[in-house]
Amino acid sequence: LLSPNADPSPKLVELIQFIAAVSSSSFKGKESDEVARVLMGLLVGPGNVTGIGDAGNHISASALPLVNDSLPLPALQLHREIRKACVSALILMRNKGAIPPLILLQLFFQLMSVVPDKNLRESLYHHIVNDIRNINKAS
Repeated sequence: LLSPNADPSPKLVELIQFIAAVSSSSFKGKESDEVARVLMGLLVGPGNVTGIGDAGNHISASALPLVNDSLPLPALQLHREIRKACVSALILMRNKGAIPPLILLQLFFQLMSVVPDKNLRESLYHHIVNDIRNINKAS
C-alpha cells in the first residue's frame, strides 16, 4: 500500500489531504496533534516523533528535538506521491496554525537532506523560506 514501487491509490492521497484540512480547521487540540503525529510518523518513523501533544493538549515547540538524526528516514520507503501528500498536509496544518514552526522546520530540513525527489525538495525549500519570511514579518 505504501511501498515506493507500488502506485498509491489517488484516494489515499486525497484522504491524507482531507484529514489534515479537517483536523487543522476544526480540532486545534488533541485530534489535530494526533493527525500531525501520524503524518510525521510516516516521514520519520513512529518511534522518532516526540513532543507532539506531550505538553498539554497542543504541540509544544519546546519539545525539540523532534526527530533523531538516524538515517535513512522511513520517508524513503514511501512512494513519492505519499511523501508529497504528507508534506502538503503538514504545510496546510502549519499555515492554519495547528503546528508550531520550529517543529515543522526541523522536520523539513531533515527531509531536504535525504529525499531524492527534486520537486519535493523545491516545495520544502519554498515553504521554509516563506514561513521564515512570514514569521519575521509577524515579529
